[in-house]
Amino acid sequence: MYSLWDSLRQMFSWLEKTVPDALPAALRAWKCFVPFGEDSQRYAWSTRLVPQSCEADIVALLAEMHRRTLGRLPTDPEAFDAVQNADVEANAELYYRTMVRGNRQSWNILDHHMSDTIDRFVLHHGIESKGAV
Repeated sequence: MYSLWDSLRQMFSWLEKTVPDALPAALRAWKCFVPFGEDSQRYAWSTRLVPQSCEADIVALLAEMHRRTLGRLPTDPEAFDAVQNADVEANAELYYRTMVRGNRQSWNILDHHMSDTIDRFVLHHGIESKGAV
């Protein structure tokens, strides 16, 4: 959740190699965040002061990633990673917007993200897989 920009870079790399025609959606999301210089707090505070955010671009990117990886996830570990990174981006953007409103809901976003991530990993790697949280 704290690696929004790292996740964007990882996803760009995958898109560039695998489905370059999907790059425009990723570029729109990236350009939305560029003014904040990879500073999540600057982005978060800007959404509190001006009710404009990168939410629509990130949600569109997440939908595009799910569409582009449909059917690939069970056999393509890089596609699985790309979708996981897209999910990190979407949840991070929501977390940052919620965090600056002084709302306890931001903790729920973190918890839901972790729980959903664990569920995805178990689904992908199997019920007998192991991991550390």
